[in-house]
Amino acid sequence: REIEGLIEESNLDLINENANKDGKVIPTQRDLLAGIVAKHYAKTHILPRDVVQAHEVGDIHYHDLDYAPFFPMFNCMLIDLKGMLTHGFKMGNAEIDTPKSI
Repeated sequence: REIEGLIEESNLDLINENANKDGKVIPTQRDLLAGIVAKHYAKTHILPRDVVQAHEVGDIHYHDLDYAPFFPMFNCMLIDLKGMLTHGFKMGNAEIDTPKSI
C-alpha cells in the first residue's frame, strides 16, 4: 500500500515527509521506495518485536527507521554530543552546565 501511495503520489504524508526533498522527483522517489523496503525489513528481521510494537502504537518513535538499523548512524545526529556533555552548552538564553550524572 505504501509503495502504491508513492507511485500514484497519493500518500502525501510520505511524499512530503522531508521538507528538504522534493517527493515528486524520481531520485527522491527512489530513495523513498528504498526506505519503505528497508523499514519493512528492519521491522520483520532486525528489530526486537517489542520495539516494533512500541513504535507502531506510538509509545516510542524510532527515528530514521529506514537507515538506523542498517548503519551505525542517525541522519539527523549533527551535534557534538561528547563536547556538549564535557563542556556544557547554551540553549537559547540558558547556559547548560556539564552534567554531573546521567
